[in-house]
Amino acid sequence: MCFNRATGKLVWQSGVTYAGRESTHETNPLCSASPVADGERVIASFASAGLYCYDFDGKELWRRDLGKQAHIWGNGASPIIHGGLCILNFGPGERTFLVAVNKKTGATVWQVDEPGGNSGEEKTGRETELGRFLEHTARHPGERARGIDYDLAEACGRV
Repeated sequence: MCFNRATGKLVWQSGVTYAGRESTHETNPLCSASPVADGERVIASFASAGLYCYDFDGKELWRRDLGKQAHIWGNGASPIIHGGLCILNFGPGERTFLVAVNKKTGATVWQVDEPGGNSGEEKTGRETELGRFLEHTARHPGERARGIDYDLAEACGRV
């Protein structure tokens, strides 16, 4: 949904259809990711339903099917924009990866695969500005933390 900031009036509304069923914990509903905007487009992740990009009039510009996401707590990982990239931490679960797509076209620029986990593993992410690049830190309980240079798409350290 897009609302007029001054009046609160609904400007446009769009949604996605996903025929599959996302798993959830019986005592906790699925969490949802927040969309990101850059002044020209809005990009939102809908987990197994895909990554979608809209213009400010609500027209779909592109969509990406990144595959099924299976985790008991849902997705909840919000995309970020860094320069010309939209970066998404897709996971946790059996398929886990950090992907950067061209924010104008949705084409994959780079992808860093992470070890998968079971469908109940927790994974956290943190963005920190470090001068010329951002570091993405993902922690797998009992395993490690890892930083990714978004511009170079390479690991810049592991703990």
